[in-house]
Amino acid sequence: MTADTGNAQPPRLELPEFYIEGGPDSGQGAYTGFNSLNLQEVYVVEKWPVERSQIARGWGKPIIARLSNGDLLATQYQKRPAAGEEAALCRSKDEGLTWSSPRLLGLPPGRPGQFTALQDGTLILATNRLYRSSDEGETWTPCKVDWRGSDGGPEDHDFGETGGAIELEDGTLICGFFVSQGAPPPKGYVLRSHDGGRTWGDPSFAAAGASETSLIVLPGGKLLGFARYRTGRAGEGGACLGMIESTDQGRTWSPIRPLLGMAQIPGFPVLLPDGRLVLVYGHRQFPFGAQAIASRDQGATWDMTRPIILAWFSWDSYCGHPRSILMPDGSVMTGYYARVFRGENQNDDIVAHALRWRPPEGWPAGA
Repeated sequence: MTADTGNAQPPRLELPEFYIEGGPDSGQGAYTGFNSLNLQEVYVVEKWPVERSQIARGWGKPIIARLSNGDLLATQYQKRPAAGEEAALCRSKDEGLTWSSPRLLGLPPGRPGQFTALQDGTLILATNRLYRSSDEGETWTPCKVDWRGSDGGPEDHDFGETGGAIELEDGTLICGFFVSQGAPPPKGYVLRSHDGGRTWGDPSFAAAGASETSLIVLPGGKLLGFARYRTGRAGEGGACLGMIESTDQGRTWSPIRPLLGMAQIPGFPVLLPDGRLVLVYGHRQFPFGAQAIASRDQGATWDMTRPIILAWFSWDSYCGHPRSILMPDGSVMTGYYARVFRGENQNDDIVAHALRWRPPEGWPAGA
């Protein structure tokens, strides 16, 4: 976590936030050598105690959900040359200190699972398709999805690495997805369910150029979405994170407001009991891992000068996706993955971690 920069001296160089040599599609950083990374800064570091555990080695992109009995479930994702993408679940009975071995779910190949535990215990899993479980993930039933109202054929729809489904005050469920139309830029939408996730439809357009969009409902009913956009620049290194908002339950949305620089994607919000809004995101540039920023005014302003570095030790940009949930004691449980070994293949290299941490009371700066 960076310290207060009130005593820092102003820079002698007047430089843009980031500059792309060769045009916006080249993905080459001219002044620093890295996309959007300002090397004219240093970090002043404090250490804070946390609980970090290994969910599984060889699996990545964990999404954690908490059951009513206190158990934690974490989805796991793995690419296999022969089997394609595989989804699995791990369980913790001690609040994330230890985890069971991954149990394959037997679902068709798809994107990394976006996972939500509803208030009644129902589990919703979004890969390329939507699934529902009423027995703590032992069995899964495909949900019926009506895409009418969004452009593109069914094969062009994807959920991506979103925050999964969220519940509104009236019981409606909404979930972000996007339409690729076979080529960038994608278009972001939200789907709705009025029957506990059994059927989904009634899509609303969210944002042009947006793909992986995580949603959160704030006190008073306003919705915020944190969207990956500008993805056509240079792969993972060329994507940015922006924010959209809705005051009519997701029917209409504001234009994308740029929030984080390139390669700081995707982002996942969590609301603290005291009203602070925390955004955790993959940091796919040095130091590779996961970071968090926070807002005291429901996302109107963010403290960018004091990010908390949750993970900083991945070998490269194959890392992050730090989805978080709020624990009953007010701490935050974050699942993420990182390449921490140098194995012979991609699966052996990576580790999925669970991190339980408590945002400091004085963070972010402000009243």
